[in-house]
Amino acid sequence: MLALGDRQGRLIAALLTLASGEGGVEQWEPFDLAELTGNVVLARREDAERRGMEVSTALSAAAAKGDPRLAESLVVNLVDNAIRYNETGGRVEISTVSIAGRATLRVGNTGP
Repeated sequence: MLALGDRQGRLIAALLTLASGEGGVEQWEPFDLAELTGNVVLARREDAERRGMEVSTALSAAAAKGDPRLAESLVVNLVDNAIRYNETGGRVEISTVSIAGRATLRVGNTGP
């Protein structure tokens, strides 16, 4: 029951984020995708370690402009999925880089 409640809570949060994002980005401000991603990874590292996963990061400065809260929701979703849908003892790789003036995020894992 607790796991089901947790899953439903994540679904509701994702739907609320999607609904607010459909109205377009209302708040445009500069932020560093690397810093934002680093904070997300730090908050989830314990969960990954509990599952026996190795998390490696290569976070290069990646200047972005937009709504940092929406960007954080995106990064949280990708990192959570990389951990959740990975194999026990697997590996998660996360990187940020600026390519041609665009902030780029890559998240991969050894799972299916």
